[in-house]
Amino acid sequence: MLRLMRAKGTGCIRKVKGSRFWHIYYYCNGRQIRESSKSESKLAAERLLHRRFIEMGIASPPTTNPAKLKYEDIRESLVEEYRARRNRSLRVLEDAGLKHLDAFFAGRRVATITTNLLRTFIRERKAHPPARGL
Repeated sequence: MLRLMRAKGTGCIRKVKGSRFWHIYYYCNGRQIRESSKSESKLAAERLLHRRFIEMGIASPPTTNPAKLKYEDIRESLVEEYRARRNRSLRVLEDAGLKHLDAFFAGRRVATITTNLLRTFIRERKAHPPARGL
């Protein structure tokens, strides 16, 4: 049986063993929430999950196709997260922290970034260390 997976960050819908109802799982403020849909209909559970995303201030669950997600997309998300949290290291990150990552990973799809590619990046960084320890 082929089981379709939801994209990461879009929640999950499951039937709990011993229950006739569908349950939804999603993250809110870094904590996983499990909630019964109180319905035997999977469609009703989908609607409830969508409603929870709207209530959290997300118009709809993320719909980005992970296969098309690029390095630049996750880079921008990181910078926005630092801005939202008002991290002090944001200036360092923007000034020099991402330059080497940008040079190496620019234009790559996230799905193609493997452990071996990361090891290659590390080897190149060790071979050409930054001038001021960045």
